Amino acid sequence: IVELKVKFLRPYGVAYLDQMMLYEKGKQKRRHLISTYSNVNQYLKQSAFNHLHPKAECDKPFPQEDIVRLKRFKGEPLAVETGVVRWLTKEVIPSFPSLSPQVKKPIVENLWEIVHNGLRHGHGEHGVTTAGQFYPKMGYFEVAFYDRGCGIPAKVKRFGAIGKAQPDSECISWSLGKGHSTEPLDQSSGLGLHLLREFLMLNGRLLQIVSGNGYLHHSGGD
Repeated sequence: IVELKVKFLRPYGVAYLDQMMLYEKGKQKRRHLISTYSNVNQYLKQSAFNHLHPKAECDKPFPQEDIVRLKRFKGEPLAVETGVVRWLTKEVIPSFPSLSPQVKKPIVENLWEIVHNGLRHGHGEHGVTTAGQFYPKMGYFEVAFYDRGCGIPAKVKRFGAIGKAQPDSECISWSLGKGHSTEPLDQSSGLGLHLLREFLMLNGRLLQIVSGNGYLHHSGGD
């Protein structure tokens, strides 16, 4: 049993824990997770986290709403694109309150790009896990993606774009540059993450990327 002692979880924590538990299961370690706090157990349960211990105490009067339940996507990008777009349009977009029709399509396109990049470049054994939530009091929506692939810094340094001695954060920053790609160049190479950053910045939103030992933070206006 893995014991979790945090009092509060956000979507990126749920996505991370899912991939960690899948990794343990892949090593033939059949573990379950249980939190010291019943509200965290309840949040994981309502997020469709299927590694929760059967005897985990849940906070029954804790009706957490506006949760985008955990999903996993695995396989070739073209093979899963329809499923990802369906999930985005049916489950994610409806969670955005008062969302104008003009930005719905760009949001779907940009969030799909994150899954696409994770599958195409990460090559993680368990694909990409994603989860989300809307926080009504703050008027804030968060969608998190996590995979246990090779990571941006490893690919960028192996490609030779950034020196091996340089910080991993520089590799992440490089990957967001227009036309920057470690794959053979075509018309769309090096545009996905760049356009995602531009879209979020134009709309005053926040982008956070953690990969390897690096961290990047971009918010509207930065």
